[in-house]
Order: sequence, then structure tokens, then C-alpha cells
Amino acid sequence: MQELSKATEQFGFFQKRILLLLCLSGAFNAPFAIWFAIFPLYTPPHRCSIAAIDDASNSTCLNRSESHVTVVSRSSCLFNITPIETGPDGTQRWSQCYTFNTTADSWRNDQEEFTTINSSDIGKCTDGWEYDTLDKLLTVPMEFDLVCDRSWFVPLASSLYMFGFLAGSIIGGFVSDRWGRRKALLGSVIGMCAGAAALAVIPIWSLSHPILFMMGCCCATRAGSEFVMISEIIPEKYRSLSGNINIAGMGVNVVLAPLVNYLLPNWRHMMGLMAAADFLLIIPIYLYVTESLKWLLQSKRNDDAMKLLEEMSRINRVERNDMELSRFLRKQTINDKKIEAKSLVAEEETGKPTRYTYIHLLKAGFLRKRILILVGVWFAVNLEYYGLFFNVKNLAGNRYLNGVLAGLVEIPSAILCQVSIRKMGGRLSNCTMTGLAAVCCLITIGLSKYQPAVTVFSLMGLFFGSGAFANAWILTGELFPTLLRNQAYGLCSAVARISGITAPFVIYLGEKYYAGIPYLVTGLVGILAAFGVYFLPETRSLPLPDTMEEAAAQEKYTQKLCGKHQDSTKVEQQTSPHAI
Repeated sequence: MQELSKATEQFGFFQKRILLLLCLSGAFNAPFAIWFAIFPLYTPPHRCSIAAIDDASNSTCLNRSESHVTVVSRSSCLFNITPIETGPDGTQRWSQCYTFNTTADSWRNDQEEFTTINSSDIGKCTDGWEYDTLDKLLTVPMEFDLVCDRSWFVPLASSLYMFGFLAGSIIGGFVSDRWGRRKALLGSVIGMCAGAAALAVIPIWSLSHPILFMMGCCCATRAGSEFVMISEIIPEKYRSLSGNINIAGMGVNVVLAPLVNYLLPNWRHMMGLMAAADFLLIIPIYLYVTESLKWLLQSKRNDDAMKLLEEMSRINRVERNDMELSRFLRKQTINDKKIEAKSLVAEEETGKPTRYTYIHLLKAGFLRKRILILVGVWFAVNLEYYGLFFNVKNLAGNRYLNGVLAGLVEIPSAILCQVSIRKMGGRLSNCTMTGLAAVCCLITIGLSKYQPAVTVFSLMGLFFGSGAFANAWILTGELFPTLLRNQAYGLCSAVARISGITAPFVIYLGEKYYAGIPYLVTGLVGILAAFGVYFLPETRSLPLPDTMEEAAAQEKYTQKLCGKHQDSTKVEQQTSPHAI
């Protein structure tokens, strides 16, 4: 074991090289759902295209700049052709989907003379749309006219990606365990590269649906394999730092995405850049990212584990004893078989399972209460996080600056999460941040006439929602015993993906009917979740529970509405772990 420690517990060049490539992979791919919804799926203000106006050479009916036509006032010509409607934010605008029925034959050059038009005779756009942009921006809705009757294709794109992420969260774990972390990671990066390249050249938008689903699966598989490899390859002393560096890389991507979109306003060029970045990563990942040593040992591939140890020792310049390492690997295989046999015997003799499944989360009363509350919490914080992020494109002000600020708030939010957990504990910290995010959302409903204030409170809600999202991961791990911790994470994560699937359509309702709908939904759900967290046990200064008995003992730290703790004796009687 000493020889193995020398080779694996040193944070040498071997581990640093792998960590760098894993962070680059995460930075390029992880935030795809966020920046894709904010920039390529952005729908600018638009109105029906009217040939009699937009194609005319009469300057009295047009406000022209050097390169394009922009309607900036209610000129008489447009006023008599296009109805006025009230937008979801309460402001008046040209109708985006309807026009008065008129023809070019009834149009005269003199803008004061019109053939009589029946104002009640309104029809849908027939000649396409004019988009109000002051730059060379080209987004998916602009190119494929995903507006009006086809506007629901925009949230469908994000939902399909998130649905793929849900499927990948389930399938990716199996692929990683069955064929190895390295193959799962490499395959997912190749899939993301191929998907981005395909999106850059598709001729019709319906072809993007299976591509986005596939990219969601690949991104989830990549994320799972990446975090597992960090935990298995990086020494324990540097594991937490490595995880934070990896997350920071993802945040940097979100911050840089607005700059990239400003320099590459054509959405196809953004997809091409992403495909090129992933392609450049494939070769170094194939050459330098090795398989996890722990996975090789668990898979009984001792020869490959021996070769990996030799390579690790050579690169990190650590002396090794090949004979001792071979002896250790043989003993490891024998011990694994003995442990497996003892587990089966113990299960038959005691009647208690040595392997737990999702059903065990519902058998004991105290576990059932915790998992039901946490499922609601994960749903709420994900809805707050993704809902507010997806809605950044609809905020007042500069869209690029809003995107940068939305990415930057994650950094102080992560710091707040760590400080609040130390000072307040996981339960009260999550309750506070989830509640504050919900309150910020509800406040924005009454500020619809003050768009700068809406932007400020939306970013504040994202700040607290991001902290609550990070806190939920920590709190969940502290409330379940070791043998059920992964199952709790899996169930909560699956439900969280469902909220990610629904979030784009919640934003769509706000864009279609009333701008306050997303804030109302996320605010009410967040308030209910914060109320539920209050009834979880406080885990501050408590060790992680390893057994059912230790998890049940946490119930004495559960808070009641009156502010008094429950009686530990009654809790132990009501939630006996032997009920499982």
C-alpha cells in the first residue's frame, strides 16, 4: 500500500495535466444550455414585413440608415398598415404577428393618401418579418422565422437539450461504470463536437431536435465522468480545490460567451467555434487523459492498472518497486472477492441489506421526509437558477452586459454559500438563500414599469439562486447514510432536470402573455421550498452519517414551528432504522 500511495497521492505533473484537460473540457461544454438560450436563441423585436413599405424607394415612408431599414416612429405609412399591440411588459409596440389586410395596389407614394382600409380586417404576416437589430446579428429565430405561430420551437430547443441531459444523467453513469471513465469522457466530447458542427450547417431547424437531445446526453455523460475522474485521480488533499477550479472554468465560459457573441454575431459561427474548440481537445484527451486507477482495480484489470502505475511513477518521477506493486494488486483482487462473499453472508444472517436501492429512501419515515423535501428543494433551486438565467435575454439594457453580469454573480455567490454554511449551517443557509431568491423574483412583478429595477432584482435573484443551488448539493450529502447517498443524489438530480426541462416554457409564457409569469412561478415555488427546508435537521458541525442509526440520530436537530427541537427519544422510536 505504501508503494501505491507514493504513486497516486502525489499531486504531480501527471495529475495536473489531466486536471487541466478536464477543466478545459468542462469550460467549453458545461454552460452550453445557458449561453445557447441567451444568444443563439434570442428573438429580437420584430414586425410583419410589408413589401409596399420595406421594398419602396420612397424615403418619406422609411427611416433609413446606411445599411438597413429601421422603423423608429409611428410614421403614417406604417401606422395604417400595422396594428399597435401591448407587449408582455406593458409597453406598446408594432404588432409582431398581424397586419391590416392591404395590397401593394392600394398603396400610393403620397403617405397622406390611402385607399380606405377596414381596420377590423386583420390578417397574419404573409411576407415574412422585419427584425429590429442595429448590428449584423443573426440568431436561430431570425434565420428560421421561429416567431408567432412557430415561436414555441425556441423553448422546445432548450427543453430537448435538458431532456437529453436527464437521459444522459441516467445512461452516462452506466456507460462510465461499464466501459470506463476515459471512454465515456472521450465519447461525450466527440459527441459535443459533432453536434456543434452539425448545428452549424443544418438547412432546416427541425433537424436540430435529435442533435440537441444527443448533445444533452453527451454533456451529462461528460460532466459525470469528469467529476468522478477528479475524485478518483486527484489526491484527497487537493480534491476540493480541483473541483472548485473546474467549476470556476465553467463560470469563465459564461462570462466570455457575451464577448464571443459580440465578435461573432452569426449563431452558426458560434457553433463552428465550439466545434473547433472541442476538436482541438479530442487529441490531447486521447493522448494524456488515462483511465481511473480505481476503476481498473474494481474491474479486475490488474495488468492495465500495473501499466498505469508505471506511467504515473515515471511522469511524476517516483521510485517504484514492481514486485511489491504486483503483490499488492494480487492481494487487492483476493480481498475484493472476500469482501463480496462476506457481504452476502451478512445479508443472509442479519436480514439487513448490504446494497441499497432507491426504494429504501422511502421505507424509513425520517428518510422519506428528507427525500421528499429535498426533491422539492432541488426542483425549486434549479427552476430559479435556469429560469432566471434563460430570462437574461429579456432583461432591459445591453444584452451582452447583462450576460456578463449574470456569469459574474456566480463567483461571489459561491463564496457566500461557503461562508453562510460555516456561520449558519446548511439547513438555515439553504432556507435563507432559496427564500431570498424567491422574494427577489416576487418583487420584480411590481416593478414592470421600472425596467432597470427589474434587471437589478433579477440578477439578485440569480445571485441567491446560484448559492442555493450549490448549497443543495452539500446539504443532501449530509443528510443520508453512505450507502444511500448516491441514490439520494441521483433521485434529486433527476427531478432537478425536470425543472430544467420546464423552465424554457415558463419563460416562453412570460414572453407570450405577461412578463411577470416567470417571476411569479419561480417565486412561489421557491417560497414553498424554503418553508420545507426549515423542517430538515441541522447538520452544522456534525460528521457525515455512515449508518442508518447515525442518520436517524440527526432527527433530534430538527426544528419545529414553535422553535423547539423535537425530542430525540420519540424520534428514534418513530423512525427506527430497523424499519428498513
